[in-house]
Amino acid sequence: MALLVAVAAIVGVSACSENLDSSAACPSLCPGQSVTLQDTILPAIAIDSSVPGFPAIGQEPFLLVAGRGDTLETRGIIRFDSLPLVFHRTNAAADSAITAVDSAYIRFQLDTGGVKPGAPVTISLFDVDTTAADTVTSALAGLFRPDRFLGSATFAPESLVDSIKVP
Repeated sequence: MALLVAVAAIVGVSACSENLDSSAACPSLCPGQSVTLQDTILPAIAIDSSVPGFPAIGQEPFLLVAGRGDTLETRGIIRFDSLPLVFHRTNAAADSAITAVDSAYIRFQLDTGGVKPGAPVTISLFDVDTTAADTVTSALAGLFRPDRFLGSATFAPESLVDSIKVP
């Protein structure tokens, strides 16, 4: 053990006696060498560099829709500002005007990379169209009520593969 301590002391002393062509010596370990120290102060970020309003409303690639009892509840709102008036037929000379719809569904793509739920999941759809400012949460939250209910579907955890259809 004493031999190891003696070798370490000799290596430490000889390291300070080396004369390298570099000025990158540590003054605490080798006090005989002069090294200029320079402090660099980085100022705190004075402005927020995030881009407000990006992505634009309606251009988000994903919407988080989740519920955890009393700790988390989110709702996604998908807008349809215009609906098609004409059905375009392939291999037909003329298009057909849409006069009625007998059934409809919304297909949701699922992010299956995360944790799958352990219990059935229910998706409910509501008509939240309003003339109020539709970017204000308080104006939209009150529209999730029974008289605006459109439909719902419940899915078993094993059926949540890549997409779901809600009538």
